Amino acid sequence: MSGISIKVKFDEREVTDFLGRLQARGENLAPVFKDFGEYMVRETEERFEGEHDPEGKPWTALSELTLAKKKGSKILTEGVLLRPSIHAEPASDHVAIGTDKVYGAIHQLGGKAGRGRKVDIPERPYLGINDENRTEFIEIIKDHLNVS
Repeated sequence: MSGISIKVKFDEREVTDFLGRLQARGENLAPVFKDFGEYMVRETEERFEGEHDPEGKPWTALSELTLAKKKGSKILTEGVLLRPSIHAEPASDHVAIGTDKVYGAIHQLGGKAGRGRKVDIPERPYLGINDENRTEFIEIIKDHLNVS
């Protein structure tokens, strides 16, 4: 992904223990990371819909100038092809979630943009992992282990 992505790697003991159990059984972890990716793409789409960051904090509202130029008032959705570009790239030891759109980084991180870099774009994080996501990752792993 040339735009921006996050890689989901785990340092949390419980998650790594469960992943270790799968590996010990000779399981290929790629399907687990594929499920993580599919889940995180859905979560990211919900962030666009709710216009908030991974922790639920609302994004900075659009400026009056931007609102005057747009047909609608949705942030990062109308006229921007960022939302439908979010995808996951699973591997055997991680999953990357992000976009290949080069402007994805400026919206995630904020910064200067436009001609002469005179426009301040506020950060509006849409990628990231929260505690609820970590809990869901454990449930996904348990499903692969066939445990409750």
